[in-house]
Amino acid sequence: MENELKLNRYTDEEIGIIKDMYGGPNGAKNLKLLRKVFFPEYDYSSPIGRPVPDIRLMGLEEMAQMSPGDRELAMLSQIRLASHLERQLQMLFVMANEKEASELEKKEKAKKDSNK
Repeated sequence: MENELKLNRYTDEEIGIIKDMYGGPNGAKNLKLLRKVFFPEYDYSSPIGRPVPDIRLMGLEEMAQMSPGDRELAMLSQIRLASHLERQLQMLFVMANEKEASELEKKEKAKKDSNK
């Protein structure tokens, strides 16, 4: 299976598992469940891919006891982690809902690529 998103990171079998788990009618529900696992204090009703305003997973008291540099590092780390996880959830959704090209489409693409 030729897939630009795959980039040889996922096998065809793994892509099939992703499609089974995160595609179709239960796919969005499964992704929201993953979101609850990774973002336990977030707004669970927000759609996947929409930034969530409160990215602080630490208590305010704990953050107040940190040095300004450590607090900034903790906040930036959490922002980067949240951003990474959101991108991965989006990628799972896209991969799961990608349509498989027909044999005719694959042949046409190969012919078009060979003409370049």
